[in-house]
Amino acid sequence: MKNLLLFLLFFTTVEAMVKDGIRRFLHEERTPHWAIRDDPNWGPVHVQPEQVHLSWAGLNAYWVTWMTFDDVLEATVQYGNTKEGRSLGRSVKGTISFFKDGKKSRYVSRVKIVLDGDEDKPGDIYRYRVGSHRGWSSIYEFRFMKRREDGGYEIAFYGDMGNENARSMGMIQRMVQDGDIDLVHHVGDYGYDLNTDNGRVGDEFFRQIESAAAYVAYQPTPGNHEAADNFTHYFHRFTPPNGGDPIFYSYDLDKIHFISFSTEVYFYTDYGYELIKRQFEWLQKDLKAANANRDAVPWVIAMGHRPMYCSDFDGDDCTKYESIVRTGIPGIHSYALEKLFYEEGVDLLFFAHEHSYERLYPVFNRTVYTGPNSPYVDPPAPVHIVSGSAGCRENVDPFIEKPEPWSAFRSSNYGIGMLRVFNATHLRYKQIVASTESVEDELWLVKSKHGPYGKQDKRRMEKHGIPIPYTYNASEDQKNEKGKTDSSAMSSMSNYRGTVQFATVLSGAALIGIVGFLGLMVNDISTFHDDAMMDLNEFKMISNSAWTDMVAVNRPSVDVKAIFGRSKRSAGSCGCAAGPNTCPQGPAGPPGLPGSPGDDGEEGEAGKDGKSGLAVLAETLTSSSGNGYESGSACTSCPAGPPGPPGVDGETGEPGKDGDDGKDGQPGKDGENGIQGEAGDKGEDGRDGKDGRPGAPGRNGKRGAGAPGQPGKDGKIGRTGKAGPRGAKGEKGAPGPQGPAGPAGHDGAPGQDGIEGPTGGDGLPGADAAYCPCPSRSFEVKSEPASQGYRRRARVH
Repeated sequence: MKNLLLFLLFFTTVEAMVKDGIRRFLHEERTPHWAIRDDPNWGPVHVQPEQVHLSWAGLNAYWVTWMTFDDVLEATVQYGNTKEGRSLGRSVKGTISFFKDGKKSRYVSRVKIVLDGDEDKPGDIYRYRVGSHRGWSSIYEFRFMKRREDGGYEIAFYGDMGNENARSMGMIQRMVQDGDIDLVHHVGDYGYDLNTDNGRVGDEFFRQIESAAAYVAYQPTPGNHEAADNFTHYFHRFTPPNGGDPIFYSYDLDKIHFISFSTEVYFYTDYGYELIKRQFEWLQKDLKAANANRDAVPWVIAMGHRPMYCSDFDGDDCTKYESIVRTGIPGIHSYALEKLFYEEGVDLLFFAHEHSYERLYPVFNRTVYTGPNSPYVDPPAPVHIVSGSAGCRENVDPFIEKPEPWSAFRSSNYGIGMLRVFNATHLRYKQIVASTESVEDELWLVKSKHGPYGKQDKRRMEKHGIPIPYTYNASEDQKNEKGKTDSSAMSSMSNYRGTVQFATVLSGAALIGIVGFLGLMVNDISTFHDDAMMDLNEFKMISNSAWTDMVAVNRPSVDVKAIFGRSKRSAGSCGCAAGPNTCPQGPAGPPGLPGSPGDDGEEGEAGKDGKSGLAVLAETLTSSSGNGYESGSACTSCPAGPPGPPGVDGETGEPGKDGDDGKDGQPGKDGENGIQGEAGDKGEDGRDGKDGRPGAPGRNGKRGAGAPGQPGKDGKIGRTGKAGPRGAKGEKGAPGPQGPAGPAGHDGAPGQDGIEGPTGGDGLPGADAAYCPCPSRSFEVKSEPASQGYRRRARVH
């Protein structure tokens, strides 16, 4: 009877854990069902560890997470440094948590490995296995992370990879096992879907990625396909750096501050609006702290699933004029992410969701910056990249026939991105096609300073930026061509929009009245008022979406040349502007090899020169006259970066051998100075030359054969070698010319007051004053009818 009560208590407890959505770890003193019999010959049924994956816990630490389908009581990792042979002599224990989907119970084990021994060095390789004495996994490997020889880490970025048609899976597995990937960021949508068939699809997805994720950290970001049951599977299966909630988190890797956030909190409001507020306040605090640490960690890179901008033909949020991810809660524009990321100086934003690849020009508030020179050298706004094409059963998304003005490069090929930050100034991104494993797009982002975008950046956007209004593609020529038919259609759409807005107001008022009346009946006005506002906002979102979709059905195309006054740049990102050889300079090369030590008594060999700097991808511009470029001008080759620092000086030669009269050995000479790089910041002082070593004392004279001879004289003590000359200081770079002052900005309109709730309920916050929708600007554009080859199709990303 006692054992039965313990059994019932155990399952009552774990059922409560699942219902409240909190990850709770099983008590160490628990009694699992198989132990009730108190029989040493009876044990758990499903004990084999599976779905093993690593996640980041620090430069010298990993979380190891895996799953069993029964309670095995223990979670253990055994590991060892390969320098110590095949031994797995180290062991660390962790915790086990439980969650249930339908009738399927899952036990998730988590163990944190920290490499802090004297024998642990960056670059060391470790073998490990997970489980307990009831069942062990296969043996895997991980590496103590180490910067690559010429700087940084190779980090994979992609989203939207399922079990079916996972075209990039094999390439990812091979690159990880060959050492070509140091860390992975999967930006939402796993398996399609993790919860399908009581979680069996999720189990299969984690088995497939195990051959990559068990070797390098696999970092998650939530997507819309993880939303079922309030993101239950995502929450329980992944482990973030702090071991807590993986919905939003951040961490530092070398010179990068990574931020993973959820765009889904703005769309799945059935789970509550509180998470929008909590995440936004956390982002504000995290970005403030990151800016205070920009000297040590200059780059800030954020990633979320749904993009703010795109050029796809599917009606998603990124195709809307006021994207919810970009502008916040509809109507009141509270918790707007684009404005926050701009004000806090985020350098790069990664998104997925669209089953395609698209690189954007720097953009803010629908104002595109292509710049007088390269737009990616000290851009005045964040750069966006959308890479949701790792491969899934829903196939690729179609693009609109003519790209949006913010689109610099786009592709429908399945593939992944590779990011590498070489230093504080140079970042490289490459998009790799899965079918050929070839690079189809490459971006060099160069920034001489990091931090919030300031007044000078705003002036550059005002001077060189191109605002894209909602009606930028409705040109006068198109209206004249269509004549009355077009006017009639626009009039009908205008009437339709007025009807929708009128219906919105009436329906919203009715909803508020009905819900308010019910609230009075139960004396809970505040709760019902909040529900009414949620319903009203949702109705507005639906009606606005219906209007936008109607306008987009026969969306006219855009003549980008007419808008920009010149041809669009090619797929390259070097950014040649007015002739050849004006590309941004590549990053410095790696240090040269150390010199060889000298022979006895001879000088050490000089350090080798640094390797050549990395060249930036070249692009060719061909354009007609009258667009600001010479016809056929080209940047055929971008200059390489400056040479790397000189190699380490050769070691000082050994002292000379003993002479007959004990002469001093020659002191070793200093290695030669490396060649001087291009003028830059003040160089560090050269190192002092090494002192020569003293010669050994001479030997005593030999004893005579006859009568005792005179004793031999002692050899002279060798003299200390002179110190080498001090290295010359590097020249200080000349300051750049000061840019002209731009016009003063206009004051923003005051924000609207939040709606005052009935007794006890606070009103929603007003809109931010400085973030108004983009102003309309008149453009003379040449439009073409939309391609008849594109048809709208319904799908769920």
